[in-house]
This record gives sequence, structure tokens and C-alpha cells, in this order.
Amino acid sequence: MKRSISYFLAVFSMMALLAGCSRPMPAASTEPSQKPPEQTAAPVIQAGTWFVSGKDTAAYYFFDADGTSGRTASLENGTGLGFTYSIQDNEATFHMGASDMSTISTLEKTDDTHFTITWEDGRVENMTYVSDKGSEDFQFYTNEDLCRLAVAYYTKTTGEDAPQAAADTDPETVSIQLYVNTGDHNSNCAWYQVNRQTAKGTDVNTGTEIDLSTSDPVQKDEAPKESTAPATAVSG
Repeated sequence: MKRSISYFLAVFSMMALLAGCSRPMPAASTEPSQKPPEQTAAPVIQAGTWFVSGKDTAAYYFFDADGTSGRTASLENGTGLGFTYSIQDNEATFHMGASDMSTISTLEKTDDTHFTITWEDGRVENMTYVSDKGSEDFQFYTNEDLCRLAVAYYTKTTGEDAPQAAADTDPETVSIQLYVNTGDHNSNCAWYQVNRQTAKGTDVNTGTEIDLSTSDPVQKDEAPKESTAPATAVSG
């Protein structure tokens, strides 16, 4: 009888143990895991020379390696302003020249060498990376320089009277038109295309290679004019 009772208790204990092991496990959570909020990295403007173009703008912007300063230079005459800047998210704040006024803009990065900058007054300008050289090393011929040199070259090679000249604002290959204003229209004399950094290129009409940098801009009976060496940035 004792053996039967012991056997019964052993079976009962085993059944209780199995019942405990078969309890259902908690279901896995179906709620999506929480991701940390994405951080928007501020765009970085690479140090060096950038060409900035817009409706009323054609200039080089030289950004210093410190990431906070730089200067501008107009393609027309080389003049410009020093500036400081800071970038937070996609917003850039510029302090131009000696002014205490801040100019705020929005930067939209296309890739490492192209940005679109929208100023707070609605102006939209495009930034294109040109060179890793800074304002002390990057040299270029301004439109004023190239027009003077083109006129000097034309009169020297043709013996004709000095025409007028006009140049576009391309940062690399500049087209220069030489013409005479006859009153009701402009009579074309020549077209030159030259590199803005070297002043070397081609006479479009003849296909002849030309080098405007060797031209003497001083005309007969005129006083010597300022140097036509390539310009560098001038801060105001």
C-alpha cells in the first residue's frame, strides 16, 4: 500500500512538472523598434576657389581652410570683399566686408563640387568648385584686363584703329567680341576665345592661336596703364 501511494505521488509530481514546463511563452512584441532621430549634417564647403554665378553675379569666392572666412573677387574687375561665415544644418550666415549686418542663405548640395545658394532676398546663385588654390595663389585675368589686351593685340596684328571690346563672364573660356559701333548697329571686327587663367586661346574667325598675355596695352600717344598681370582677390 505504501508502495502504491509513493508511486501515485511520484506520478502526480511528474505531471505537475510537465504542466509547468508547458506554460505559453510571452509573444514577441509586434511594435516597430524606435530609431533615433536622423541628424542632418551641415554641408561642408571645400576650401579653395568657387565660381558663383547668378542673375547679377559673376565672381570667385575663395573659402579659407579654417572653414569660417574667405573673400570674393569680381570677374569684371577683380574687386571684392572679405567675409566670415558659419553653417548650421542647411543655413549659412555670411558677414560681408566690415558690415555688422548678417546675410542668411540656404545651401542645397548637389554634390561635393556643386551647391545652390538661395539668399534671404530671393536671389538664387550656383556655386561650382574651380580649384584647391586659395586667394593668394589663384590668378586670373579680369574682363577689363582681357578687353584691353584684346584691343592691343588686334591693333598690333591688323594695323587698324582700336575697336571696342566686350567679354562674357565664363570662369574658364572667355569669349571676347571686338567691334565698331556705327551708330545703328555694331560692326564685328573679330572674336577671340581665351583661357581666363592664361589669356591664351584662338582667333575664332581665322583659327589662329593667340596669346593676349604678350600684348602691350599701351597705345601710341597714351600714358602707360596699370599692369595687366593676372588678378588676385582684393578684399575691401
